[in-house]
Amino acid sequence: MRLLLLFPLLALLAACATPPGPVTDQSHQRWQQRQARLLAFNDWHIRGRAALFVDDEVYNLGLDWQHDGRENRLTLEAALGQGMIRIRRLDGISELTTAEGERHTAADAEALLLQTTGWDIPVGGLEYWVRGVQRPGSDFRSTLDGHGRLQQLEQDGWWINYLDYGEAVDALPALPRRLYMKRGRVRIKIVIDQWQKAAPSRPDDLFPSF
Repeated sequence: MRLLLLFPLLALLAACATPPGPVTDQSHQRWQQRQARLLAFNDWHIRGRAALFVDDEVYNLGLDWQHDGRENRLTLEAALGQGMIRIRRLDGISELTTAEGERHTAADAEALLLQTTGWDIPVGGLEYWVRGVQRPGSDFRSTLDGHGRLQQLEQDGWWINYLDYGEAVDALPALPRRLYMKRGRVRIKIVIDQWQKAAPSRPDDLFPSF
């Protein structure tokens, strides 16, 4: 299923990164502390928006993602009710459900999404990258800002740029709000509107306007 959407992205495209402060020894110490806290942060719920660019095609998606230590539930909803994909991963098995009710299962959520929709979205890595931390068990290169937060990350063939962080909440360090990712001919822009530890009730409309 390929959904070609031409929804305006002016606000997202106009966004720019805030220049980081100087990186010091203290920045690296803060980063070590952040890594431990973020990797232990397994119970979270985010709501936001994503724009997936593949060559000249643009897919605008509402994003709703609930994650805990055992289960992963990711919903991607196209603008104007033009389609929805739900991915649920439980005990190492991923299940994808389309808006038409079709169900597909596989061990690899990323391969399942690519095979079913044609969307190259690195679900396995993204569950770490949205937190602002690298995926364990894979080589990476990174650049920090002066606050000891990831500014850039290269991992699994993806280049991730952290454009903005929110304020620290619930005794957790500041979490990413805007990311830009690319690999080959694929680019992804993500805006996270809401971070929560406790999962809120799911609203009917997942796609807020840009």
